[in-house]
Amino acid sequence: MNIPLTQKLDENQWNRTAARHLLNRAGFGGPLARIDELEAMGFQRAVHHLTHPQRVADNILEPDWLVEADSFRQMRRQLKDLDEDQRRQRRRMMRHEQRQAVERLKIWWLKQSLTTTRPLQEKMAHFWHGHFATSARKVK
Repeated sequence: MNIPLTQKLDENQWNRTAARHLLNRAGFGGPLARIDELEAMGFQRAVHHLTHPQRVADNILEPDWLVEADSFRQMRRQLKDLDEDQRRQRRRMMRHEQRQAVERLKIWWLKQSLTTTRPLQEKMAHFWHGHFATSARKVK
């Protein structure tokens, strides 16, 4: 169901298919229960609900496996006490751990994007993330 921006959706046209379409456009789709919830709200309330995320409880929790920045500083300090070969090994291990952390973060973010109570906010975060040049190396 594609509704041109110039065409106003009549409340009589609001159904499960339209609710699913809205959730696909304003987020990354969702389970049937979420689609039914939006359908029950009616078109105007559903749009208002999606476009005012501050009124919806945020269900995203920080991952408990994030490494604190201080621990990286401590690891770097420990490198000073090692010989060159040991330092090289330790750096290789640190890079490996950082790559794994970035991969876990990507998976976590994708899961959060699919289960969030604020789908439009999450879709916009993905949009801006893709718009600006970002990388884990620069952000750390």
